[in-house]
Amino acid sequence: MTRIDWVLLPFLVAVLAGVALGAFLLAGFLGLGFSVSSSASWPSASSWRRTAR
Repeated sequence: MTRIDWVLLPFLVAVLAGVALGAFLLAGFLGLGFSVSSSASWPSASSWRRTAR
């Protein structure tokens, strides 16, 4: 590898690590959102309909 390759290699590794970390964080936040929205503590649409009658 040439000298410029050794200079650019840390930047490439950092970008790839950042993309991987961003993907994990995004998946974690989306998973957390879905688990909260489908949780039993929140009233479902059917329970709202039952109480509205």
